[in-house]
Amino acid sequence: MYVVDKKDDLIPGVRLTVKFEQIIRHLKKLIEEDSTNKILVFTSIATAIPPFAALLKLLKLPFAVLDRGSKSKILSKFRSDPELKARLFSTS
Repeated sequence: MYVVDKKDDLIPGVRLTVKFEQIIRHLKKLIEEDSTNKILVFTSIATAIPPFAALLKLLKLPFAVLDRGSKSKILSKFRSDPELKARLFSTS
């Protein structure tokens, strides 16, 4: 992900890798289809979580990152908070 001056991007001013672009398009489609949808995003590349989290912030899509220390708290909040739309996991 890097910043560019382009008006027709999926996220204005941000140029995405092909994988990030496809994931973001799919997430937006799922939320548009049903605003109550909740999305789980798994990655085996832990270093992909921070840039992906930054993209979700730009999209103003409420999310949580699941790590070992916050597992039960995040799970509970994800289930009960209707505004929390996505949860990011690292499988590594």
